[in-house]
Amino acid sequence: MSVIGFSEAYENTLIVRLRAEPLLDVMVASLPGLTALKLISWKDRSTGKDRDASDLAHIIKNYYQAGNEDRLYKENYNIMEELDYRIEEAGARLLGHDIEAIVKQETKELILRILDEETDVSSALRLLSTMARGSLSYDEDFEKYKTLLIELKKGIYGTP
Repeated sequence: MSVIGFSEAYENTLIVRLRAEPLLDVMVASLPGLTALKLISWKDRSTGKDRDASDLAHIIKNYYQAGNEDRLYKENYNIMEELDYRIEEAGARLLGHDIEAIVKQETKELILRILDEETDVSSALRLLSTMARGSLSYDEDFEKYKTLLIELKKGIYGTP
């Protein structure tokens, strides 16, 4: 199992207070850190884990709702405009920017290789298939997740 990405995820954890008396704080992976680790984990396991794929689908699709709507409508408004206000896609691009901001070059290159492979129509597209599996509208969700992964990749590449 690879440890690539662990240091970046650890360095960017969030402190969550579970209890004030007696004090109980826990460190929790940020969503960009968790997404990076889930992508690497997906690639590390030869068969992939459905749980990694479903977690990735949920995080990428809903990132805009994780306290990021103001960021999209204010300081990252250009993303919203470029994507015709398709907020899920804009959220995926923003998540890519946030991942790019915390990972080292080696980790970034690995994640981009994974995403390049998983969005290349000449590959098996295992991640996309697993993300869309169980959906009532598999074909529609497959295309939606493909678009979201492409936007995530653009964000990591640094596309504004």
